[in-house]
Amino acid sequence: MTRISSFFVALIVAALLAASLPGAVVGASVNKSDCSKPYWNSRTLPPPSIRVGITGRHDDVSATRVKRIKTVPFKRYVKTVMRVEFPGWIANKRKGGAAYIAAGAVAAKQYAWYWATQKPRYRFGGTCFDVYDNVRDQVYDPSVKQSVTAEAQTSAAVESTWDRVIRRQKRGGGSEFVLPFYLHDGQKAAGACGGTPPGYKRGYRMFRSNALTCAKQGKSANRILVRSYTSGDRDVATVGAAHGRRAVPRGRTRFAGGVQLVDPV
Repeated sequence: MTRISSFFVALIVAALLAASLPGAVVGASVNKSDCSKPYWNSRTLPPPSIRVGITGRHDDVSATRVKRIKTVPFKRYVKTVMRVEFPGWIANKRKGGAAYIAAGAVAAKQYAWYWATQKPRYRFGGTCFDVYDNVRDQVYDPSVKQSVTAEAQTSAAVESTWDRVIRRQKRGGGSEFVLPFYLHDGQKAAGACGGTPPGYKRGYRMFRSNALTCAKQGKSANRILVRSYTSGDRDVATVGAAHGRRAVPRGRTRFAGGVQLVDPV
């Protein structure tokens, strides 16, 4: 065999090995120009980046006047969002805080990831983007700083849950990639772990006060998410590895009429 043919054989073998590795996604790609199609086409691998509409008015849900669009590396985006939405200090100051912010890390990541896989809702100057930088979506404000300890907690929560994904097993079979809404403090849900207040559809929002209640009771991040996003007796949320690998469950928890396998974070 010649050197050239050996080289091409090696390339083919390497490509096949890469495709067989956990997390390898064939055909996953970024769409930068066509606003009629999603920016990202994989629900097993998070996007490499996300397009954020910058308004500078982070607490104003009505602020839609965009100054510019910023493409942010996705993991950096999630960690920046966490500083406001699920700040790292909670891990040290509240009982069960580490599980609470880990659950928040999964929700914040998948919320933005979900919209990156949809036809873009927003446009600015003929260019589409995925999320606003304010409470209309999630607060992205790089000017917010944390202590070294709190930042370490935020980073640890994001890194340790990066391969987690929330899916909902459907009553008629199959599963769906969950859009994990969550509501800020002040939205009470009877103070119960996984409870839903009147006027809200069960299983589509994580109420932060309730998530903290779950954490104080010793629930893991995964159990908090399962309780928050299970919408019915048979439509049960699952939290598992995004890339098709199933982490070995440590135990079973009976919830919402079914037995749900949970691998704690």
